[in-house]
Amino acid sequence: GSEMCIRDSTIIMDQKGNGYSKYNNILINRYKYTDDEEQGIFFFFKNIKTKRIWTSNYMNYLSKADKYVMCFTPDMNKITRQDGNIETITKISVAPTEPVEIRRIELVNHGIEDETIEITSFLEPLISEKEQDYAHRAFNKLFLEYEIIEDTILIRRKSRDKSKSDMFLAVNLYAENEIIGETEFEVDKEKFYGREAIGLPKTVESSIPLGRNIGLTTEPIVAIKNTVKIKANEKVAFNLIMCVSESKEKVIELINKFTNSETIKRNIELAKVKVEAESRYLMLATNNLLKPQDGKPVTVPTQDMILGSYYLTMQIDGEKGEGMYFKDVDEALLAYQNGDVGLH
Repeated sequence: GSEMCIRDSTIIMDQKGNGYSKYNNILINRYKYTDDEEQGIFFFFKNIKTKRIWTSNYMNYLSKADKYVMCFTPDMNKITRQDGNIETITKISVAPTEPVEIRRIELVNHGIEDETIEITSFLEPLISEKEQDYAHRAFNKLFLEYEIIEDTILIRRKSRDKSKSDMFLAVNLYAENEIIGETEFEVDKEKFYGREAIGLPKTVESSIPLGRNIGLTTEPIVAIKNTVKIKANEKVAFNLIMCVSESKEKVIELINKFTNSETIKRNIELAKVKVEAESRYLMLATNNLLKPQDGKPVTVPTQDMILGSYYLTMQIDGEKGEGMYFKDVDEALLAYQNGDVGLH
């Protein structure tokens, strides 16, 4: 698995794509390792022509990908998979200076025909400390309020403690290409999944429209759906933008800022540059008394160090200054400056 930390944000993910995001000690999405079902922030895809369904990660209840590669780096988690003619590339990163997570989806059509794909993002919002959720899960869900602002879902967690501020989460599935129809939303888990609420969601399996209605729910989720046409040998891109803050105005400001292709690209590049700079600093000898990979001392004598010490102290017959003695360092330096002794 991987733990990616940038500023106040952390992303925990295993090799199957399960995991959670965290802002300081606040979990963005619900996750509990002991649960049997897959948990995390997922994307469902459906090819309208072939009816093939897959996800951005690995799901036990779906067919295996034709190709699946997971790559963890300090600045980004990347999943590449092939399902039929469609290659899905998921890039997960965090803005280096703002509490914003970017999950970028690139769909590449390697076929000779155009394809229509339904893309649905999904997460169970938590926006609280994990201990609050573990203590009383059902009760904890009652403190979430929803609001739609254009194509963004805004979630507010009302604080149960008067000494603490409310928390806000804004989520937007930003399309860089033209979509078919309107963006659709769902916030009720039973309506999204069906009565069983596990496995493949019925709305995904049967292409049931999600609508744009926000109401009260005891099983809160955030599902956002877009439909796009991908021409043969072309690519489309979507970005799930998640912003968290104690201020409603701040998350709206961040969403407006990051629903922009250039801003997204620039922040992904800045995250890489920041991580590389930190790595170079940490690897400096003055900061690296212990090895990062295993914690062992750096100063253990190596073969090169031993050979170097041997070379500096070896005696050479007939060398200039052989047999001379000096009362102190200053006298030895004076003799060297006068050319009376050599330097090995």
